[in-house]
Amino acid sequence: NNTGSSFTSIGTYEPSPSQTMLAYTVDKKGFETYDIVVQPIGGAPVEEIKEVDSSLCWGKDDKHLYYLKFDEQHRPYQVWRHTVGGSTDDEMLYQE
Repeated sequence: NNTGSSFTSIGTYEPSPSQTMLAYTVDKKGFETYDIVVQPIGGAPVEEIKEVDSSLCWGKDDKHLYYLKFDEQHRPYQVWRHTVGGSTDDEMLYQE
């Protein structure tokens, strides 16, 4: 894939529990701020979540992804849940 940037770093990649979807984090600027990309394995990206930490994990099904957001000092401080294929409103589950 051409990211349009001279810098690209993959943080985490994880297949879904059914092994049909792939979620991965990519840093296109070098500031350790990542975007999550979700796509069918062998297919094109279908969703993207911007400016998050490099960590992610799937729930027990292919419907939910969990990820972290940063505070002003660039420290992870919030846990969020994203519904794959759902609304664009993710749910904050925890804040330090």
